[in-house]
Amino acid sequence: MYIDESLKESDFDQTIDCIINAKVQRPSVCNAVDMILVAESMVAIFIPRLLSALQKHAVMIHTDDIINKYTKNYPTQLIGQQLDESMFDKEYLWLWLGVMCVSNVKEAVIHINTYWLHHSDAIFSSDTTAIQYFLNNIDSAVVYANTSTRFSDGSCFGFGSEIGISTQKLHARWPMWCAVLTTYKYVVTSNFAVRR
Repeated sequence: MYIDESLKESDFDQTIDCIINAKVQRPSVCNAVDMILVAESMVAIFIPRLLSALQKHAVMIHTDDIINKYTKNYPTQLIGQQLDESMFDKEYLWLWLGVMCVSNVKEAVIHINTYWLHHSDAIFSSDTTAIQYFLNNIDSAVVYANTSTRFSDGSCFGFGSEIGISTQKLHARWPMWCAVLTTYKYVVTSNFAVRR
């Protein structure tokens, strides 16, 4: 999930509700959030509120140097190791969460496309240009704007029970024709919807 520099402070609580929903409701599923990227200009005002909410749910955080400066009031037993590149693609499957700073939406897109699993990624923003940039440039099966990632599920999309999950683009083997070369990318936007 990426927290954009344009996000209005009046939307912080709803954004944090989406983050908590995506991490806490079912932390062992593939649509649970594992990393929060925060625009540098948002760190000082957003991170204290986010950390306050995360500690209420006993979420262990792994942070970079910048975010670590805001953890002095976070329970010591819930502060994990410092983030490094080997952790950028970790699927924690538990109440563990990476939190790191990025410069802007472009850096967030590069980071996500480089390290993450191409499953479900979200932006929280008040800027339609930043939202469109994110939605158009993230190479994931489902991309979200101002929405919890917990909606990435066959039943939520009306497909019925899932028999498997794939984030690959080329699934067909010989013989191949145009129809089997089609891949899908789902784009979901809402006004801070969470899955109940």
